[in-house]
Amino acid sequence: MMGAQFFLLAGEVSGDKLGAELMRGVKSLYPDCNWHGMGGPKMAAEGLTSSEDMSQLSIMGIGEALSSYKRLHNLADRLVEQVMEVRPEAVFTIDSKAFSVRFAKKLRQAMQKANWSAPVIHMVAPTIWAWGPWRKRAFEAEFDALLCLFPFEPDLFDKAKINAAFIGHPLGYQPVMSPDNRQDNIVGILPGSRRSEIRYILPDMLAAAKKIKDARPETVFLLPALPHLSDMIETYVREAGIDITIISDPTAMSQIMQQASICLAASGTVTLELALQAMPAVTCYKVSTLNYLFMRGLYRLKDPILPHILLGETIYPYFEQKQQTGMALAEAALNIMDTGPQQKEALQAASVRLKEMLTAGEASFQMQLTNILSSLLHPKS
Repeated sequence: MMGAQFFLLAGEVSGDKLGAELMRGVKSLYPDCNWHGMGGPKMAAEGLTSSEDMSQLSIMGIGEALSSYKRLHNLADRLVEQVMEVRPEAVFTIDSKAFSVRFAKKLRQAMQKANWSAPVIHMVAPTIWAWGPWRKRAFEAEFDALLCLFPFEPDLFDKAKINAAFIGHPLGYQPVMSPDNRQDNIVGILPGSRRSEIRYILPDMLAAAKKIKDARPETVFLLPALPHLSDMIETYVREAGIDITIISDPTAMSQIMQQASICLAASGTVTLELALQAMPAVTCYKVSTLNYLFMRGLYRLKDPILPHILLGETIYPYFEQKQQTGMALAEAALNIMDTGPQQKEALQAASVRLKEMLTAGEASFQMQLTNILSSLLHPKS
């Protein structure tokens, strides 16, 4: 097998995007390299030979995690076997934190037994600033390095136990789209990329869409759908009895960011993307009652909306669990649609602050990432 070998493990859509960025960074240091592991279409386009379906890691909450324990245990074993067969220059895991820690622990045991080792590097730090310092111990024990997306995260970890470095956030480097193309009658619906999110969040968003349509008959709704979720989304839309334009191609989010005047958005990375684009939004989140009780017993912050956490202030209305109703979402959205111009200046100021915060002084995310990878991997010239 020619060239340097690397192993990369990612789950979910955001992990696939970050994985593709990471692969490009490594390839700038190792032009002749091969990639093995598990990932999605963006990583495949960069040359990953994926042995497993990435959707296996798309689980949410304590209930799903417990019911999937044996399946994920076996998956980790298969992936460890692959690493030991390939013997890569380095092993990368991206997000999917609980599974990544489990995989890394098994891998360390296998490497020790074989008297061989490679650096094990995780991308996307655990949110110990939201859940408490107990989350960092496993990462400090199982990983050699940690690639952090937020500037304050490296200082939260013990430098003697793990090499934590801020690489910037790819969203911070994206150009801000002109608001001139946004149309007052277009609303984006962004319920998330997990099946559980579609199940718990989309019905309330569709109920809100019907109320918005009643108040503003000219409104058009755009809803992005990943291929593996299209059937599920179409079923909910059909049952709701409302005309929604479902966009299934890769440009869906770009279209919504360019054209919509406001979005209904589930908590997640998308809320940061919206804030960076100075896009008005109503945010929400809902999980099963069991998961909610578990989360609220541990979660330390007022709400999980990323721009709120980074800025230290609230810029979007937020509704969770029982508060997340079609009526509440619709009323908040209509209020923003009626008073939009008053919010424009505040959102633009927030966008500028976030962009400064998420860039690391480099012209591009790729440049900053490559610099950090060079210090970690020490490629031979």
